[in-house]
Amino acid sequence: MMSIIVVLIFSTAFIGSGIAPARGSIAPALKLNDTENIIAPESFKGKYVLLNFWSSADGKSRLKANELNAAIKELDKNTDNKGKISLVSVNFDRSEKLFHEIVKRDNLDTLSQFYAGKDAQRLRQAYNLHKGLNSFLINPKGKIIAVNPGRDDLSRILNQD
Repeated sequence: MMSIIVVLIFSTAFIGSGIAPARGSIAPALKLNDTENIIAPESFKGKYVLLNFWSSADGKSRLKANELNAAIKELDKNTDNKGKISLVSVNFDRSEKLFHEIVKRDNLDTLSQFYAGKDAQRLRQAYNLHKGLNSFLINPKGKIIAVNPGRDDLSRILNQD
């Protein structure tokens, strides 16, 4: 019982602290239920995960979502990198209908795109997304190794491994 209380206190303190997860820290748990899929951290064991947050209302993050979608497709063409990284792109649009329209219009990979919906506020708190939408590269052990990585960063990191 005492261990449960300690875990709850620690988790609540971290999530509500307003401190963004930084390079070198363990990524906050990501569990997201959209209407079609459930994302759970255990489904990405042994892979790098590029976790991207975006909204069509935030032009910079929408462009980044397109850039990262293309980068992952390109990296996956390289047989040495095939299957090493998964993109999880979480959208904060005002409606799910708009989200699906933008995914289709921007030709984004539908398997890597998720709508935050009712989980939006919890995710904004856990990843301190109140001052902008960011992306995080998480290594196979669950540690954040880059914040807002670009295409070159991803290629360099994957080719080191």
